[in-house]
Amino acid sequence: RIHSPLVFVPHSEARVLHLIRHGEGFHNVAGEVNEEFYKLEQYRDAHLTERGWKQAALLGQHIRSANMPVELVVTSPLTRTLETACGVFGRPALQKNAPGPLLMTEQEGLEGIRVQRAALSGQGVPRIIANEMCRERRSMSHPCDQRRPVSHYTRTFPAVDFSLLEHEDDQGLPLADVTPEGREKVHHVRARARQLLQWLLQRPERHIA
Repeated sequence: RIHSPLVFVPHSEARVLHLIRHGEGFHNVAGEVNEEFYKLEQYRDAHLTERGWKQAALLGQHIRSANMPVELVVTSPLTRTLETACGVFGRPALQKNAPGPLLMTEQEGLEGIRVQRAALSGQGVPRIIANEMCRERRSMSHPCDQRRPVSHYTRTFPAVDFSLLEHEDDQGLPLADVTPEGREKVHHVRARARQLLQWLLQRPERHIA
């Protein structure tokens, strides 16, 4: 049993992290029926369901009603997490020619794949940065955990900062970091989490979601 020493951090150096899980995705619904459905190509980088969008909207209402200060939003570069961030912090784009880039472009519905959504404005929204380090446990056998090219995201989410993504396409993992089932090994996930925390501590923002 390891006892960590008590460490006091000056208030000026402290960070408040709001941890948010993505809303319900189409892959989640399918996986509840049969876990093998997670491996279906149709759920590659899955979108939010209608229920997932409603979950994001309700959380956004709670954040605003509680006057919770959020200076920065950090999201993994997957469609379900990006859509969740947009659903929580975005605002309806009431004018087509409104100043500034859209947070998310208009989305056409496709039954069982994605729901129809109006465009969302980036005005008054905290900065949103995509970071590979906060991706959930990756899987080489689950298309739902594999991201799209960066160029697709920049077109769909124009106001999101994707500058930290070094590669256009999703990169595989070294064989040493993958289980026989094709899942990212836990020690590798933990190492990414430590890197993410170190990166967050170096940020100037104090209230981060």
